[in-house]
Amino acid sequence: MIYKLCINLIKRKIENYSKNKIINTIPNIKEVIKETKSTGVSYVDMWCLYRDLKRKKPLCVLECGPGVSTYIISYALYENYKENNVESELISLEENELFFKGLDKCVFSKFKDKT
Repeated sequence: MIYKLCINLIKRKIENYSKNKIINTIPNIKEVIKETKSTGVSYVDMWCLYRDLKRKKPLCVLECGPGVSTYIISYALYENYKENNVESELISLEENELFFKGLDKCVFSKFKDKT
C-alpha cells in the first residue's frame, strides 16, 4: 500500500515539474491548451516531446491528429531553425473536419508556412 502512495507522489512531482518546464519554455501554451478541442496530452508527454525534438533536430515530422502537440512540435522546430539553421517541416494529418478547422490555432505562428 505504501509503495502505491510513493509511486503516486513521484508521478505528481514529475507532472508538476514537466508542467512548469512547458509553461516557462513555450510561449502562449496555456492559451493553446484552453482554445484547442484537442483530447489532451499530459505535461510529461509535452515536455518529453519538446525535449526530444530539440535534441534530435528532425527534418520532417509526421503527426496524426493536430492539437496541443502540434503547437509544441511547431515551436520546437522553429527554435531548431533559429538556433541551428535546421530547415524542417511538419505534416499533420486529420480526417475530422472539426479538428481540421481548428488546426490554425494549433500551429506556432512563426512556423505556419512550414506546416
